[in-house]
Amino acid sequence: MKNKFGYIMLLMALSVASCAGYFSIYGLSQLFAGASTAIILMASVLEVAKIVTTTALHKYWEKVAKALRIYLTVSVIVLMVITSAGIYGFLSNAYQKTANKVELQDGELNVLAGKRVLFENTIAENEKLIVNKNKRIDQLIGLRTNQETRIDSAKSTRSKDKARGDVDKATNEIQKVSNDIDILNSKNSVLSDSVSKYNIKALELKANSTVTAEVGPLKYIAELTGSPMGRVVNYLILLLIFVFD
Repeated sequence: MKNKFGYIMLLMALSVASCAGYFSIYGLSQLFAGASTAIILMASVLEVAKIVTTTALHKYWEKVAKALRIYLTVSVIVLMVITSAGIYGFLSNAYQKTANKVELQDGELNVLAGKRVLFENTIAENEKLIVNKNKRIDQLIGLRTNQETRIDSAKSTRSKDKARGDVDKATNEIQKVSNDIDILNSKNSVLSDSVSKYNIKALELKANSTVTAEVGPLKYIAELTGSPMGRVVNYLILLLIFVFD
């Protein structure tokens, strides 16, 4: 039973070491892409040397001379740092690709939002004009009502004609202002359609994007902790490095 458990532990340890070795070797080859083949060879030898040296120190700790023991211990620590740098490079590079996609999507959403806000501001300005023009119509209606009263109370033909002229003038201006309001309402209708179009585009961009699903858990952790997503990813990578080495 003990031997079986020992074999299982050995298998798990080798699996973790192999996984860490792959991440480290690939990460170092990406950091020094100009000589990736040579880096892969070097990193592979260093990984094997780290495991062998660690195993030897564990097995022959009491038998190895103190000076050699110190040297080998420092060597293992240095190799761990190199391995960790490779793992960090691998994982940070993988995250950066996703982060670039997030930035690109956010940029597209910001462009859509900017256009939508521009249309919304124009609609708001037109609505202010409509309110002012409605007030003007109310004033003209009141003026026309007064002129109609003057017609009824006027005694001379000249006074009646002048009052009728003022009524016609007020009526024409009311019609003109009403036409202006109709035009503004038509413009707002078109602008509202544009706002809806950009809202739909933003929703489609979010719905069709796989980036949101990829960074969803990271965003949740970032919001939960109040830390930037980059810092959360950095801590997560450091935890993985700690587990591997």
